[in-house]
Amino acid sequence: MHDQRAMLEGERAEMREKLRNLRAYAATLRQRVAEHDCDEEHFGRDLMRAENDAAYYEAEIGRLTDAMGRASGRGGSLAAGLSQAGGVPLAAASVAFAAGLLLGWTLLPRRDGR
Repeated sequence: MHDQRAMLEGERAEMREKLRNLRAYAATLRQRVAEHDCDEEHFGRDLMRAENDAAYYEAEIGRLTDAMGRASGRGGSLAAGLSQAGGVPLAAASVAFAAGLLLGWTLLPRRDGR
């Protein structure tokens, strides 16, 4: 059981690092676009993918946390494990942000007037 827990902790640490890197990438890209007055439509897909990937990694971190709880014999559901760590509001906020981002880009008028 300790080997399984160590494996899950290693995967979770990897996911957290990837999530941290994605957030840094998205923040840097937004900053560069703003600094250089670039047209966001050229980088919108990259930002959208980074946000979607971040939501995926947050969900995977929650799944791994739940699996670690089961491996240690505590049991519990994914929602219970996440809510103890405050992850449910964070995951919901990420999904809502991604949905808003998609909607905003869909409704945003283009510079060429279309």
